[in-house]
Amino acid sequence: MASYDKDEMDMVKKAVKIGALVVLGIFALIVVFGTFYTVPSGREGVLLTFSKAAPIGIEPGLHVKIPLVQRVVQFDVQTQKYGADATASTLESAASKDLQIVRMRVVVNYHIAQSKAPEVFTNIGTGYVDKIIVPTVHEAAKATTAQFTAIELITDREQVRADI
Repeated sequence: MASYDKDEMDMVKKAVKIGALVVLGIFALIVVFGTFYTVPSGREGVLLTFSKAAPIGIEPGLHVKIPLVQRVVQFDVQTQKYGADATASTLESAASKDLQIVRMRVVVNYHIAQSKAPEVFTNIGTGYVDKIIVPTVHEAAKATTAQFTAIELITDREQVRADI
């Protein structure tokens, strides 16, 4: 069994103290930098505590959270545009009332209502565009197109747009 003299023991104790200070320093940095977060203008935050969403949205600004326990998911509440092109795979071709194949480009402006981000996150999730917007646009375009003849689709374009 090896014996250590006093100088070696002091060096080991010093190394352990330095290691402990480094670990505590890193932990302190994680706590300090993980405590504060910002929600930019045009966005709304949803505070999750152990993956459970708070019922009230977080407005833009500087906020505080519990590091390693809470996290924030942000939703864009500004008006956004979804555009689908019938020639691409994003929107199938539709048929008119007189069974003519119609190819169209549909553009829809949408946004999440202010303070509704927690409800959207809880009920739909972050993929709300693919789950709600895309299928609704497809169905509305097809259903509306089927109510008009090919000629009416051209001559009554404003009415078709309003119906969609």
